[in-house]
Amino acid sequence: MSIGRLQELFQSKGCQVLLGVVAIIILIVMVLPSAFPGMNGLLGGGRPAPGSEFVVKVGSATVTGADLDDSIRQLSQQSEPDPSVQGQIQRTAGALYQVVQKNAMLVIANDRKVEVTPDTVRQYFKKAIAEEIETQRKTYITEGKLKADATDAQFNELFKKDRGSDPAAYLADNEKQLDEALKNPDQEKMVLENLMPNLVFENYKSTMEVSDEDLKATYDTFMLKQITFGDFDKPLEDRQKEAEAALAEIKAGAKFDDVMKKHNPEASAEPIEFGRNRLETTPGMEPIANLKKGEVSDVSAQFGMPTIFFVSDITQKIPEDFEKKKEDYRKEVIAQRAALKLQEDIKAYINGDRTQWGSDIYKGFYQYAELRSDPALMFNMGEMRTKMEEIEDLALTRTSIENPNDLKPGDHLAPLLRFAAQDAYYAMLSEQEKSAMRPERIETIQAVLETTDDAGMRIELYSLLLADGDKEMAVDQLVQAVDVSRNFDLVADQNISRIRETIAKAEADKTVDAETLKPVKDALTNWTKEKAEFLAEEAKLKEEQQKADAELEAERKALEEEMRQQESAQSNSPATNAPAPNSGP
Repeated sequence: MSIGRLQELFQSKGCQVLLGVVAIIILIVMVLPSAFPGMNGLLGGGRPAPGSEFVVKVGSATVTGADLDDSIRQLSQQSEPDPSVQGQIQRTAGALYQVVQKNAMLVIANDRKVEVTPDTVRQYFKKAIAEEIETQRKTYITEGKLKADATDAQFNELFKKDRGSDPAAYLADNEKQLDEALKNPDQEKMVLENLMPNLVFENYKSTMEVSDEDLKATYDTFMLKQITFGDFDKPLEDRQKEAEAALAEIKAGAKFDDVMKKHNPEASAEPIEFGRNRLETTPGMEPIANLKKGEVSDVSAQFGMPTIFFVSDITQKIPEDFEKKKEDYRKEVIAQRAALKLQEDIKAYINGDRTQWGSDIYKGFYQYAELRSDPALMFNMGEMRTKMEEIEDLALTRTSIENPNDLKPGDHLAPLLRFAAQDAYYAMLSEQEKSAMRPERIETIQAVLETTDDAGMRIELYSLLLADGDKEMAVDQLVQAVDVSRNFDLVADQNISRIRETIAKAEADKTVDAETLKPVKDALTNWTKEKAEFLAEEAKLKEEQQKADAELEAERKALEEEMRQQESAQSNSPATNAPAPNSGP
């Protein structure tokens, strides 16, 4: 069975909710379990190299620094390598997040006694393909390609036209591919590990119950009014205080609409419609589902804005086809609730005593990835900043280690972690806040550039140093940014364009004199010349390759013609009779 087919199955509609639980990112990326050397069997221990320290232990599985390096290397090979600082952050955090989450899932599978065997995989696979076929039928009906009362024969004909075989043959072919994969030990291991999360998810769904009454309640419709505090020119702390003061006014007796007009004078007074199910599954909105008509929420954060909600009405809008499609609707709610429960359990395992960290920095990278993949924090920049600043502080404690005997795995990445955590909230700061933390930002970027050069970061550093009054050092960053951009690819071209725009702005604003800008202009002139030479050499090599290919093709055709003529000559020549066998005297 191909990896592509497995991924299609894993990403099928029935598993989309699960993907929200176990996949990253932000991040992020999909790393096949085969990219994690050191996992001997589903719940086997790691294979630490002699003398190496572990990065993290989740349950009985150990991940060493060497294992993580291998995982990052495998991740890099799955797409075009990104040499930038952000690329390095994504690879490190993404690989670590994936392997820790996977191991937590393995612990859960073991605790819940989920059998991950060829037989259980076959059962799940057959069920999943059958559901895929049924989903396709419903899709045809929705798209108007098939009538709701169509016969199986009519559906089979349409399915065969799209897929190349009828549903029965399609199922049989996929089962055959799975059986072939399970005959190969390496492929069997890959299949079991890839489908293990699906089997765990099925186990969770099997424990969920949703009564008809509960199901109808998911169609409660809340009519919500809101007051937002979204002036991003103000620090978040100030906007939070304004929101809390507005809430106090409302609780003291002020009408919600009057307070809303005061803070959002141009906003529509019409309420927004939210279904209960949407509220219960939207991070940060869950408490609103517990409010009654006429009640007001606490201050919550939506898209980085402190927000107050008011429930103006609650009605129930049950679909007209509820009785007919009740079981389909029930399956959707069960899947959503099972996914939330699984997500909670994974987090509990990782943050509990079943997980041990041997590296503060790698723990920080995991926490960074976890925060970046937490939908609730995407809408709460205040809490995001607080947590990221804690990671910054952790990184700083490891950058000051002087005794080599006190170093732990990952300490060399402390400057990178500090930058990653800071960068997660920096763009959301007001200009006033950015100005206040300029020295810290400069220090953070310079520490990263000591080990990893990055044109984009040097361009940012130019602006920071210029604002600090150090014009020569600022321009030197642009010179070095030009030097870093000698790959002559699309990214390099984009960096050079930004540098040219930066210089043009400095000249127009007269913030930097011509003499100070001369080194970077000279660097750009040399870059342009070198790129022209590079392109000319590339064109020459391409022409030579095309010429060589043409010569090879000509030789191939000449050889084919020679062989054809030889075959023709042999077929047209008279047969040579072999001498009669000697029959003796």
